[in-house]
Amino acid sequence: IDKVTSARVFREYFANPFALDTGPIYFRQRYGDVEFFVIDTRYFRSDLTKPKPPEPNMLGDKQTAWLLDALEKSTATFKIVVSGSKYTPASGSDKAWGEFQFELGKLYGALDTRKIAGVVFASGGAHHSEIRTIKRPKGYPITELVASTLSASGSTCPDPKDSTDAYKLERCAGAIDLTKEM
Repeated sequence: IDKVTSARVFREYFANPFALDTGPIYFRQRYGDVEFFVIDTRYFRSDLTKPKPPEPNMLGDKQTAWLLDALEKSTATFKIVVSGSKYTPASGSDKAWGEFQFELGKLYGALDTRKIAGVVFASGGAHHSEIRTIKRPKGYPITELVASTLSASGSTCPDPKDSTDAYKLERCAGAIDLTKEM
């Protein structure tokens, strides 16, 4: 199935009023002082099965511009950027951001130059759940909340290529509980 058909079927099955009508599926939703920015990490992703491009792309120019502008304009204290792919490298996986370090570096640089504070990453695509701290060369460290599928085994095997601080969780699912104070 091509990506246009996949996106159409997704919209029909998950009727999300905040998603765009056509093309990639990304949107934002605010709840109290927390704003979620859900990004589409599949629609524009460079094909890594062919000769790898010098600067592989995960989000595409239009979605990247939307994300950075939306983060900069947000007045929420916490800005949670939600990705179906882990931001930290995953050993042997072309589905994590590890293969897209150039683009991730641009995102980190924009957070710094635009002075965007309060960013937290939430991701999936792993076979375990964990809380990670991403230490960047410049700027504040970013917390990544990783949730696996419900059917994952909950493996706690460390990744030898991992350079982040990580706390592995016993359960394989995660939830973010927000209480809106009136």
